[in-house]
Amino acid sequence: MAGAEMVDARTYRLWAELAGREDLPDAALTCVVDALTRPSTGETHTDAWRQEALKSVLPGLLARVHEPSARTQLIAAAGRGFVVAHLRGGALTVADLPAITAAHRVWADLVMTVAALPAGVPDAVRLLDDVEEFALDEIVSRWDAAHRAGVPDAPADPMPEELADAILDRALAPLAAALARPQDTEWQMDWTASAGVPGLGWEPQFTGSDWRILQRCPGRWEELVRHSRLGVAVRHLLLVNADTAALTDDLLAQCLPALTCPELADLPKPSITQRRRLREIARRVRRHPRILDIAAGEVHAAANACVRRGRLLNARNVPDHDVPRLADDLATVSGTPRDLVALCERLAALPSPTVVTETTPDDIPGLRARRTPQPPGLGWGQEHRVLALAHLATNPHTPRDAVVAVLDHLHCAEIAHLAETDAAPAWLRALAAERQPASDDGVIRLLGDDELGSHPDPAAVLASWLDASPHGDGTRRIERAVSRSRYCTEELLRRMPADTVLGHESPTIAAAVLIEACGNDPARWAALSAALGNLRAAGTFGELLDTRLARTPDRRSMPPAHA
Repeated sequence: MAGAEMVDARTYRLWAELAGREDLPDAALTCVVDALTRPSTGETHTDAWRQEALKSVLPGLLARVHEPSARTQLIAAAGRGFVVAHLRGGALTVADLPAITAAHRVWADLVMTVAALPAGVPDAVRLLDDVEEFALDEIVSRWDAAHRAGVPDAPADPMPEELADAILDRALAPLAAALARPQDTEWQMDWTASAGVPGLGWEPQFTGSDWRILQRCPGRWEELVRHSRLGVAVRHLLLVNADTAALTDDLLAQCLPALTCPELADLPKPSITQRRRLREIARRVRRHPRILDIAAGEVHAAANACVRRGRLLNARNVPDHDVPRLADDLATVSGTPRDLVALCERLAALPSPTVVTETTPDDIPGLRARRTPQPPGLGWGQEHRVLALAHLATNPHTPRDAVVAVLDHLHCAEIAHLAETDAAPAWLRALAAERQPASDDGVIRLLGDDELGSHPDPAAVLASWLDASPHGDGTRRIERAVSRSRYCTEELLRRMPADTVLGHESPTIAAAVLIEACGNDPARWAALSAALGNLRAAGTFGELLDTRLARTPDRRSMPPAHA
């Protein structure tokens, strides 16, 4: 059959019938294979007819067809499921692996099937060179699960040691090589990239399939942690992921060379890499507290080196929002009192949170009557400064008077939280309880419209709430309360983010303002539409009106106020 021709879909059953006949001459095999592996001239769905016809005669054809190109055609036309089924059944053999991998690449089922064949383990090991990283984890997990569950056609025995060793090597070797050359640009792109959360880019190197594969052989950890080539990767993986109870003291001691992340010590961009390194050391110490009993000196020296080289106490290198996290980390690993005192001072200088309480619950249908007002307290995310101070107080190298001095700068709600949190030592909780103010004057009380109506100037009260939240904490609740109030005015809306006024809350007042601003001008309405497509970039509602929609209102073009 000419190679450029296609097959009439109605003839597939005929070709399958011919392929299944024992009296079909060998000279016809090439034409039969060609017909059953070529697409049809019919609709797309007719290819299913070809697949069905081929499926019914594939074992017989594989038994008779030995010419390489024709056999390769059959293998390429068969699906992956057919391939592994016929490897198990014997119609395909390891001699067909080059054709199989050329057509279908390497996948987990293929490796498992080949490994389960008599004397197939060496061939399965060779296949690992071309397998995707995620498939390594799949091979291990599916082999173990199938073995435990007794899945039909699954490997009957535990994974052969030769294959298990090869998978470990294939999984861990790239990480070990990267750790051996931390100065390579390829890896610096991951480890020195600036990120909002310190450590982003470093941790992913030690999670995922590498750990899941290592996790399944705890009996070999003692051996692998001493491996001359893979040991460095194993040590990092165990410190980052293993439960501390799973590590004996001896095994934990063997991991100490990786504890302080020496690979990050001399990388460029020290303000980033040393902050990341400190974060990772602290995380490992928190996961394995016994480390301080074994190697406190090494931990303290590494923390001090991070601070000095990265200039981490410089306000430019560590902005306010990262100070509580830095304090947490140094509280865990630092043995330098002056650094701990400096962190206490940075905590004291942070802006106080905007603490809000509502005398009436949010206007949620069906819930108003059942909810009761909550006492003033820190909102979500407002406890970071207090917890950082509590952690600093637990470090025996932190001078107690430096901690006490911070209390004078805390919000009354922070003092109350500190008196209750278990993260603080008993002496600090007791001192905070003594210092709790008799009143909560620092708390903004959001009133409902019924209470606002009793004030001579309700709009002024709403404005005072906005004035009291310059730092962002609690602002969303305040803005919500202001925009929902029937006493809200255009001037108040102009002070709030356009994203809040137009994208979240009741837009009744805003709609009237926009109609007046845009009038009958199509260009203004088009500008408004463009601005609404990216509200977060629109600034305040007032900025939106004054810049995007700035115009002299044409009173003659405006509709009557009371249509």
